[in-house]
Amino acid sequence: MNKLRAELTAIDPHIIMYGEGWWDSNLNHISETSLNNWKEVPGIGFFNPSERDAIVNNGGSADGFASRNTASTTKVARALLGSEGWNGNDALQAFWTPSQSINYVECHDSFTLNDALWLANPNDSVLTHQARLILANAINIIANGVTFMETGQEFGRSKLVDPSSLTPLSATQVQAYQSGTTAKPAWYAASWDTAKNSYNGLFGVDSNGKYYGNYWQGSNLGTTIFAGDVVNGINWDNVKDNQHDVDLISNLIKFKKSNPQFWPDDYSKLAFSPDIMGVENVTNASNGVITEELASGLDKYLVVFNASGNSVTIGQGGQFYGSLNLTGKNVIVSNEGSLSANQISNSSVTMSDLTFAIIQLPFS
Repeated sequence: MNKLRAELTAIDPHIIMYGEGWWDSNLNHISETSLNNWKEVPGIGFFNPSERDAIVNNGGSADGFASRNTASTTKVARALLGSEGWNGNDALQAFWTPSQSINYVECHDSFTLNDALWLANPNDSVLTHQARLILANAINIIANGVTFMETGQEFGRSKLVDPSSLTPLSATQVQAYQSGTTAKPAWYAASWDTAKNSYNGLFGVDSNGKYYGNYWQGSNLGTTIFAGDVVNGINWDNVKDNQHDVDLISNLIKFKKSNPQFWPDDYSKLAFSPDIMGVENVTNASNGVITEELASGLDKYLVVFNASGNSVTIGQGGQFYGSLNLTGKNVIVSNEGSLSANQISNSSVTMSDLTFAIIQLPFS
């Protein structure tokens, strides 16, 4: 693998080389290219499950920051810094450089981000659920490392389908079933089983009408339902239905790609405690609120993530940056409704729960 990396680098050092990197039992004692052997393969990246679980546990539990688990706050702070340590906390996952960290909250395995968050937070309204989606995506994009996203992740892709009619479930339907306002159909549990591992996209129905998800034909339980195109397909109508979210994520990606100076592939340029200067400096990470400064040359930005369960005030007289007058400062991108205008008209801003913002600051 190192020889292949060297040959690729000779062609173009910007070629990204990565893999899942899960370790096996290694009974033959073969030196494997796995996450626990990151030291042996500089320049080769690995899917980073620690970064993923800090933001949103893809298994469907409410352990992640986007589910308001404030115990994950310092984990997300470390994820932002390429998974290195922060303020006395150990590294989330050690690497030679941030580019070894493949940052993801959704991939081909397991649930989509959309489905995982419905499973973790069944009583959410559709609007609250969408706010969680945006927040999780925003953190994953802002985190130092290689951002990995699946097609449809930005507009709430789901693998939940009704196998009796071979139709995808809408957000309104899932919300009604999850919250209990509508009785769950007989096939509902099977829909979740297939959504978690959708490789073959099959369901089974036995002679009693019971549905089985993640079905293999060899089980011979009854009738096989071929639903792969529905389960694994992309519902492009969701782009139109979630155009605001798509535009917001697009603008965030544009900001990151236009400012590579804030995400150096060099840990020595980052700050690992609030009182140290660096291109990236997490200035606060507690109780569900994270503030981070991005500073390089004459450019400086304040990044805020709020999953505290409450509104927080940033700027003059607020809980954070209380001496900073934000009047006239530019908002680069945010899902906080009150910050829809490009310029802030007041000396402080109040950010609702499950929101984020990037605000341009004067360099000092």
